[in-house]
Amino acid sequence: MASQSDAQKHRKKCVKLLKSASEKGNKDAQFALGNWHIHGIGVRKSYKKAFEYFLKSAIQGHPVAQYEVGVCLAKGHRAKKDIDEAIKWYEKAAQAGQLDAQEVLAGYYFFGDGVEVNYKKAVYWYRRAARKCMPESQYALAYCYENGLGVKTNRRVAMFWYKKAALHGHTDAQKVLEES
Repeated sequence: MASQSDAQKHRKKCVKLLKSASEKGNKDAQFALGNWHIHGIGVRKSYKKAFEYFLKSAIQGHPVAQYEVGVCLAKGHRAKKDIDEAIKWYEKAAQAGQLDAQEVLAGYYFFGDGVEVNYKKAVYWYRRAARKCMPESQYALAYCYENGLGVKTNRRVAMFWYKKAALHGHTDAQKVLEES
């Protein structure tokens, strides 16, 4: 059984290897170091360092790193909040198929947080995430169809998406189905 100090040694060795790979431009190592810094694993917790590593990786096209850059910017985890810049990074990640980014981006357009309300764009991103079994997006897409937000009202399609979301454990969708 490994001791606490053995685990510490292994983490230090991992950090050293990740830093070496990161310095050589490895986007996966940069992303990993971003995660380690944001959670304080093997290194001192630092949002600034996490952001720096995520950004290096994101610039090279790592979709999850692009999403994380958006999160850091949206939450002000590096300096001040910058919703406009966050949305740009969410867009890149969403275009690359990153599901969390698709869902978050849809929410920005649906609620008009930092952008003008645009239900058509919200539906576009909700639909892409819903098709990949994201229950919150399935529920939101159903709501849009039920209320004619960004799409023509269609109760049948709304119920289809409510059922999908309910099957994935979405409690609000389950309630809608119970009441209908």
